[in-house]
Amino acid sequence: MKKLAPLNVKDSLNKFRDEMDDFFERLLPQRRHSRDMQESWLFHSFDLNGPAIDMVETDKDIRITAELPGLSQDDFKVELRGNRLVISGEKRYNNETKDENLVYSECRYGSFSRVFDLPTEVNIDKVKAKYKDGELRLTLPKIKESVSRKVKIDVN
Repeated sequence: MKKLAPLNVKDSLNKFRDEMDDFFERLLPQRRHSRDMQESWLFHSFDLNGPAIDMVETDKDIRITAELPGLSQDDFKVELRGNRLVISGEKRYNNETKDENLVYSECRYGSFSRVFDLPTEVNIDKVKAKYKDGELRLTLPKIKESVSRKVKIDVN
């Protein structure tokens, strides 16, 4: 009897992502995006390898909280590339037990990268970041032109 290869979830998701990218490129040619996986919006929608985030927009800024448990500040970097925020780094496997065998592990190790499109332009000179207890908090002030304001429009 032929032995079946084990199902590799990551390979399956990669194949699905590629098929969906192709589908949307045909469906929405005006929204063509780079085949480079770092630039693919669908890739980041299904990214299981990067930190989970919360993004909140106020009238004055964008606030992002990212979960990076088990990492030190030297293990990751945060960059702004145009209107995109990039959080990347590496979680290293720490094998301190010499006489024990790992029985089961759900922890993720290795490099990661997440790219997020920001909903508006931000003032890069006033960005603030704080990292404590595995939680990264970013405050990205909007540039003055991007700050939303309410204007009453009279309709005749």
